[in-house]
Amino acid sequence: MISGIDSSLKESTPSDFPGQGTLESPFLVSFLDPGDPENPRSWSSARKWLFTVASNLSLLCISVSATIYSSGIEQLSNGYGVGIEVATLGVSVYQLGFAFGPLIWGPLSELFGRRVVFLTTFSIFGLFTLGTALANDIASMLVCRFFAGAFGSSILVISAAIIGDLFDASDRGPAMSFYLIAAFGGPIIGPLSGSFMAAATTYRWIFWLLTIFSGISFIAGSFRALVPETYSVVRLSRLAAKLTKKTGYIHRSAQAPATDVPIATTIRVSLIRPFQMLFQEGIVAFFAVFSGFIYGLLYGFFGAFPWIYHRERGWSTGVASLPFIAVGLGMLVAVGANLYLNKSYIAKTRALGSQLPPESRLVLCCAGGIALPVGLMIFAFTATPSVHWIGSTVGGALFGFGFVGIFLSMTVRIIVFSRLLDSASLSRCCFSPTC
Repeated sequence: MISGIDSSLKESTPSDFPGQGTLESPFLVSFLDPGDPENPRSWSSARKWLFTVASNLSLLCISVSATIYSSGIEQLSNGYGVGIEVATLGVSVYQLGFAFGPLIWGPLSELFGRRVVFLTTFSIFGLFTLGTALANDIASMLVCRFFAGAFGSSILVISAAIIGDLFDASDRGPAMSFYLIAAFGGPIIGPLSGSFMAAATTYRWIFWLLTIFSGISFIAGSFRALVPETYSVVRLSRLAAKLTKKTGYIHRSAQAPATDVPIATTIRVSLIRPFQMLFQEGIVAFFAVFSGFIYGLLYGFFGAFPWIYHRERGWSTGVASLPFIAVGLGMLVAVGANLYLNKSYIAKTRALGSQLPPESRLVLCCAGGIALPVGLMIFAFTATPSVHWIGSTVGGALFGFGFVGIFLSMTVRIIVFSRLLDSASLSRCCFSPTC
């Protein structure tokens, strides 16, 4: 922890917090004032952005890892003596790990803090990434890819959670845009860098590069002074424990959940609640299915581009990856549009003095809903070698804009919608013995 706890220990007395200091009525520890050094949101902007950059470096690593594999599929297929279809499974199993990992790492980061979950999961991600570089058969490769995806997926939730810990809602837009650039830019950087590397060396160097990148990201995130614990509940719980030891009075974090709820029950509630929302709320179910569909289309592009530009058009391996830049540019335009619409949303909210309806977050989704199928149609009709390559790249750019526009809008819409739900009704079944 940072020195803020030590200074609070020196300046705080039992009377600083409400309560009587007993087991029945402990002192409830909270931030003493808005500028309390223990409060992550009171830290300087430079410090907040340092932590944001450090955490998103790891996010960039796992997002690059998701797609850079596709650059060496042909070499990997020849090296392991398997078909292209089997070799392509390395992309699919990585995404399968992405699907299950956050269900575990999200609740654990709420219980034990962001830092300890990051250090544990990302170190294991690095080991399985090293395993992909050393794998001598396709079975070992697929197993390592699955567990690399499962453990690396923790960064998806932790990086976003760190931004929520550090920034107020009104200041969160630029930081979330940086998060999105790392999350969606990685899948574009992966094929670009991997294709040129595979052309110059062998597919194994793709995985050695990932291993080196993961090592650098882990070192950047492991220094306590660089990325300390940012979750206020855990920070206050640790402060309460130190105050209890120092003064002899019982202290407990004012933000901590009830102490009589077992950890196993809390984890079970966190695991069940998303499925409750999925099956009980139609809008959540529709968004989940649709976002999964367009996410599958994105990764379909990663497999289609080498085939279309390398095999059909006869471009070299590295040059055949350049059309990914068009997809990336479309994504950047969507991120910029989201920033503009977010500022407009905040201005309207302040003018009205109340929150706008959740549907007001779907403006970009409407534009993306048009751009995505139009981009796919253009791409499909211009992908043949007889048509100039500019047509398919324009289609790819429209697809990139539509993908990010839809994905961003639906994600924000679900977040706003979930806040409107009665959390007590959601958790009532989860805490019942018959759940």
